[in-house]
Amino acid sequence: MTPKQYSAPSVRQLSAVVDGMAGSVSEGRLRQLRMVVDMFGRMPTRTLIPREPTGTAVDLFDERVVRTFWSLAVSGNLRHWQKNVGKPLPLQTQRIVRAFLEVLARQVLPAVFSYSCRHPSCSAE
Repeated sequence: MTPKQYSAPSVRQLSAVVDGMAGSVSEGRLRQLRMVVDMFGRMPTRTLIPREPTGTAVDLFDERVVRTFWSLAVSGNLRHWQKNVGKPLPLQTQRIVRAFLEVLARQVLPAVFSYSCRHPSCSAE
């Protein structure tokens, strides 16, 4: 697959993270991960800048950026086909996007997730 060119460096880096997952996840999952990256790519650039930008994919998981992403995604404003822009995402699609946001966050912010998993309340009994 030819890599897409995104205007925001943080989205380009996130795309590279997904490309690095090829071979370790199914083609279907890879397509869904790329769908979420493409949605970030369709966000207005000014909304991709967190309060303290790093210029990396970490910026995309800043609370303000994620809230904006989610609001735009659920309302249908990040859809691929122009004719569907503005049509709210069905609940099942929202669940898929949310699940793959978490997968991407785990790849980009592994220290946050590994720390929380070592917490005593997370241990299996």
